[in-house]
Amino acid sequence: MVYKPFPKTDLKVLYSRGFRNPSTYEMFYTDVSQIANLSLHPETMDSYEFDADRQFTSRLRVGVSAYRYLVSNLIEQNYTSDGLAQYVNRDRVRATGVSFELLFQLPARINLASSLEFQRAVFGSGTVLPNSPGQVGKLQLSMPLWRDWLTLGAGLQALGQRNTYAGA
Repeated sequence: MVYKPFPKTDLKVLYSRGFRNPSTYEMFYTDVSQIANLSLHPETMDSYEFDADRQFTSRLRVGVSAYRYLVSNLIEQNYTSDGLAQYVNRDRVRATGVSFELLFQLPARINLASSLEFQRAVFGSGTVLPNSPGQVGKLQLSMPLWRDWLTLGAGLQALGQRNTYAGA
């Protein structure tokens, strides 16, 4: 749903539901290190998002987003008591966050984009997901080189602290 309360302001409410079926490898593959799991179910995800965008000038646009994702039947690799790997539907995951974006067009049609995101992704038990940073910052610069057919761009990304699978 999109609402324009003012000519240069957009408000959006988004909902989506998606799924991922288990791969053939996850469901059927068996060898000396892994056993199949024929009872795997698809992962499902519900996402809820609210976006607000405002075009302040012809060169400056600002956006803010808030979101929540809910994943059910997450497929994860688990180890049996025999030390064999097996894919199972193990847990639920929740992710909540907010994102800020700034887009600015410099002279000579050089575009500068910057964003900062704060998020938290946890399993159903409340444990933070491994390799899931709490903050992500991005800075991107692009410029047209040859008419509108070729663009040169560069970007930087910084990730906040995150845990390893071992919990460090």
